[in-house]
Amino acid sequence: MAHLLDLPPNLLFHIFGFLSKREHLTLAHTCRATSKEATPCLYRDLKFAATGTGTCARKLALLARTLLERPHLASHVVSVRLSGAQLYWNQCNPWLREGSRGANFGLWGLEDCPILSKAQLIFASNTFYHFVDDDMQQPQTQLRGRCADALVTLVLTRITSLRSLTLCEGFLRYSLFLPQLLKRTDYLFPKLRHVVLGDRSLELDTNILYMDLNLIRPVFYSSTVAEFQCSMSPPWRFHWNDARRPHNHSLTSLTLFRTNISRATLGELLSATPKLKYLFFEHEFVFNAATPHGPPLSPYLGLDELNTALFHVKNTLEECHLILRLGPGSISTTAYPLASVRFPAIQGTLTMLKFMPRLAKAEVPMIMLLGWYPDFAAKLEEVLPHGVADLTLRDDLVRYCPWVAPANAEKKVSRIGEYIKGRAFHAAQLDSLRVRLTSAKRSLGCSVGALNMATTGRGSCTGLVRGKKSETYSWRFEKVPSAPTSPVEVYQAARKDSVFRPMSPLFESSWSEANFF
Repeated sequence: MAHLLDLPPNLLFHIFGFLSKREHLTLAHTCRATSKEATPCLYRDLKFAATGTGTCARKLALLARTLLERPHLASHVVSVRLSGAQLYWNQCNPWLREGSRGANFGLWGLEDCPILSKAQLIFASNTFYHFVDDDMQQPQTQLRGRCADALVTLVLTRITSLRSLTLCEGFLRYSLFLPQLLKRTDYLFPKLRHVVLGDRSLELDTNILYMDLNLIRPVFYSSTVAEFQCSMSPPWRFHWNDARRPHNHSLTSLTLFRTNISRATLGELLSATPKLKYLFFEHEFVFNAATPHGPPLSPYLGLDELNTALFHVKNTLEECHLILRLGPGSISTTAYPLASVRFPAIQGTLTMLKFMPRLAKAEVPMIMLLGWYPDFAAKLEEVLPHGVADLTLRDDLVRYCPWVAPANAEKKVSRIGEYIKGRAFHAAQLDSLRVRLTSAKRSLGCSVGALNMATTGRGSCTGLVRGKKSETYSWRFEKVPSAPTSPVEVYQAARKDSVFRPMSPLFESSWSEANFF
């Protein structure tokens, strides 16, 4: 062990990073020297999962006692993750008396906990009373027996060096103290930079449920959080609950996954992030025979609202991912041709990307750029910025659009070929382009594959990656010098179906941003 500890600190840190928790625990009990190096690794990343047994509550109680008795260990904690279904969090108290009911529980459910001493229980009770204010709006009876909620609150309030917080959907619905903690983020967690609220995927086939806005709003008022990820359903009425609208200059990354919020709500969120550099927006909605034209579909049908929402971050955005996805309960692609309902058309074209000077990486559904109808196919250079370096086109919802037939699909795919051939004029920085096919790979596979073969060797290297449910055609381009273009030539090449209809040859310099809405 002496030789191991003689290694340089940087190298020793990387070696300990490859060890498991059990190996760290073994080193911590070997000798005092190895304990000093292994202890921070044991407390760096804390994960608790409610499984319906009392194990999670016992671990939380042991950690709370450790942090109360040895406060210096809290400085080693960097990230905390809480997962598990809401039902398991409700059953997380292993110290309930037999035959007791909710009305007979103690105020916090910790009075029978043998792990915490009486002095620690008194300290914990005073800590909880500090968070009970008028904003909670819950009667005292709802605070009884909430053992796991109380223990998590007691643990989190001791970790002032926390940098990453991940809370899965089950705990979000269970906890009553969580909104009180989040609105005190700058005070309790001055180093917090990364927050995740919700689950990327659900085990049960259920739709997204309503999320309390009191969990969302505090992040946009925080002065430390730089990366925020959440799954969010549309509230009844979105408001900031404060006379002062937030302008968060620290938040640079926003990820909205499995969300079905309206474009207006997205605009409200983006208006509060003037320094945003990364945006991931996964729009999930349900389409079936019961809702062919109902309100759940209205938020995504118009792209003008999306252009308006993206206008707030057009000067700062460097990476943008837009995804359309059908949620659980939707009609399948195999059953759709035999169904009596038709997918409503998406109106408009996504044009705001064109006016993002810093945008270098984009992932966009093809229908947002190439249109919904067969007789319209915008040129990609009209809707994409000149400085884009990495571009991914997805086939989201293409299986439901009218141009999915091979004859119409070739016209759409030809626009991609024109963009590749003319990249020296309108995409000199383009390094890679990908076309990812999932549901429409049978319809578009031949056209995209033919384009992939036809453009091989012309300053590009092509490839095909086959996944279990997807096919990704890729192009890697050599750097080519940009060729100057004449405004007169651009004007003469304008088409009737062009997204931009210039009034003069010098339209590029005289076009007003207000004309896009």
